[in-house]
Amino acid sequence: MSIATKAYLNAFIGIVIFSATLPVTKLALGTDNTQLTPEFITFGRSAIAGLFSIIFLFINKKKIPDFKSFVQLSILAILLIFLFPLLISYGVKDNEAIHSGVILGSLPLFTSLSASIYFKQKESFLFWLFSFLGFFCIFIFSVLSFDNFNLNKITNFNLSDLILFFAVLTASVGYVVGSKLSRQLGSLTVISWALTISLPITIPFSILLYPTNTIGSDSWLAFFYLAIMAQWIGYFFWYNGLSLGGEIKIGQVQLIYPFASFIFSIFLLNEKLNFFTFMFSALIIVIIYLTKRFSHN
Repeated sequence: MSIATKAYLNAFIGIVIFSATLPVTKLALGTDNTQLTPEFITFGRSAIAGLFSIIFLFINKKKIPDFKSFVQLSILAILLIFLFPLLISYGVKDNEAIHSGVILGSLPLFTSLSASIYFKQKESFLFWLFSFLGFFCIFIFSVLSFDNFNLNKITNFNLSDLILFFAVLTASVGYVVGSKLSRQLGSLTVISWALTISLPITIPFSILLYPTNTIGSDSWLAFFYLAIMAQWIGYFFWYNGLSLGGEIKIGQVQLIYPFASFIFSIFLLNEKLNFFTFMFSALIIVIIYLTKRFSHN
């Protein structure tokens, strides 16, 4: 298997794991947001993942990072362990599905832009053309898959949309920083150290924010998926893909996120499958191939 194939395969697995985040977060929050709170989900999932991380680091006898790496890991922790999950939880809490899809659909584009700026790399005109086309497809897909379409649903943006936009910026920068560190330390080591560094904050807040109401089993199962898979294992595959294949190019694999998320929503939230999902999924696969084909890096 070539390095490029490994990169795309790892990235694909990571994004599939991440794509369940929105519907699973909805399950964790519960109907009418009566189960787990966004704050507890944010700190609790990181605390659980952090405990698994300590075990991993101890068993594999990983060395303590040097000061420079520690600072970068701390930045990564702020971006992806605290800010991103918290912003996502608040952003989807009271938001229209169409808005969430459109805004989060811009993450591939912003990841590539962040990587281009951070690594000072240039890409071809055709690469950026197909990258923007990919975002446009996500926009159209979100519009067509919304049952009660109304132009006001798109143009009437609110605070939740702004929160999700900041979540996109936070994730795009965090992915680039984490990918660079993965080349030095290894992907699972990077996310494990970032989670471990965060434990002095995540554990106390998890205890403080622990729910006092009765929580259903579905919400707890959703919570543990977010903790172990989305907060830990998913990053192993995602950072592997980014570091092997290049952040600008591999970042476009995130275009499959809304479609995979939609599939999870069918099974978890009883949403209806429609023809456009298949059509746009095929189109996105073609666009990902074209961004790979016309990438300079």
